[in-house]
Amino acid sequence: MEVLKKVAIIGSGICGAYLAYSLAVKYEVYVFEKARGLGGRSASKRQGETSFDYGVSYFSIHDSDLKSFLTDSLFHENIELVDRKVVKLDRNDKEISGNRILVSEGTASKNVESGVWEQSTEALFVSKPYGNSFAKALLKDIKNIFLETRIQGVVKENAGNVVELRSLNDSKYKLVLENAAEFDVDFDMIISTAPAAQSAAIYANYDDLVKGLSTVKYNPAFVLMFSLKQSAGVFSSPTVSGAISEIRDADILKIKNSIIEEIIFNHKKPLRDSNTPAFVIKASKSFTENNLEMEHALIEEALLNEFFSIMGFDLDSIPELGFKHLHRWLYSTSSNTVKEYADFIPRNLNDRNMISREDNFESLFLKAEGEEIYAVGDYVLGLSSEFINDKNNLVETDLGRGGVEASLLSARALARILCV
Repeated sequence: MEVLKKVAIIGSGICGAYLAYSLAVKYEVYVFEKARGLGGRSASKRQGETSFDYGVSYFSIHDSDLKSFLTDSLFHENIELVDRKVVKLDRNDKEISGNRILVSEGTASKNVESGVWEQSTEALFVSKPYGNSFAKALLKDIKNIFLETRIQGVVKENAGNVVELRSLNDSKYKLVLENAAEFDVDFDMIISTAPAAQSAAIYANYDDLVKGLSTVKYNPAFVLMFSLKQSAGVFSSPTVSGAISEIRDADILKIKNSIIEEIIFNHKKPLRDSNTPAFVIKASKSFTENNLEMEHALIEEALLNEFFSIMGFDLDSIPELGFKHLHRWLYSTSSNTVKEYADFIPRNLNDRNMISREDNFESLFLKAEGEEIYAVGDYVLGLSSEFINDKNNLVETDLGRGGVEASLLSARALARILCV
């Protein structure tokens, strides 16, 4: 009976889940997650029948192979491609009901009572019925999953000894846990899908990886989840029209010049409780950075006041809140990519560390020199942009939709190499 090589994957987000799913055909896969639940930055919080996707909310995919994978019938219960109405507004222009708005819903432009409109439709992927459901679906056949297990480091077996001959199934690495104990399994390969800063700490013994990973910087973000005690009908008042009506009718609200960057109408997602208005608010980068240590109650108050102002409620008509919770992401989005000068990034197309040229991608994952130690993630391509496989080039487009596609491209590149 063949003995499979053992692979440790650190992180259970979409990137780690995709790798686990892909590598399970050839390896014995172990997944380690520091949180109490699966999903990483696709996290979801439930309160009764109401849920809040406070990590990845929606994402777009342009790569045809990845899109086919995500729309496969195997996953139709857990992920869906849906058309979403996106409303954009600028809080600096107060000419119309306190806001100047741009509404995405088509390609036509028209002038109406409430402002200048640009209409389009955004087809976006959404995990259902919860934000982490797709990651869970990818991991459902993985037997070795360890939650609430924080990995502190990696040490090499027989460190300091010269091992000239080693069979393919000889193990090499030990994982060091939070209490400094070693996990009782020897691994042939370690893959970290954690944010670059966390991966750098885990790989502290591997200077070449640390050199590149340490160049990646992150933006923190406050995310406020809350529901209203009134039904969703509170947003369809017949006395409200024009700009405010369109704002309330959005699926996604993207805002400039405000302490709020984005509002997700979570109750409008597939398989959610549509009767209870549930919102996820992402604070702006500047507001978060300037108030990282502020008391959470004050953060909540500021964000809620801005939210109800945007929605056109006056002080006498603000709906009563139900559930409310503030989360702070320290590693929300990367503000840069791994520096190109990092000399450890594999460049040789003939090297097994390099994805084949037929995919037109280079250096989509990081590898410690001479080791089976890898780092993958959105920061290799950049979290704030999406990437399209356009014949011979990577075309970067600022869609503001996050780095799920960048993460999956990085994970796919490594999976294809390891499964040759």
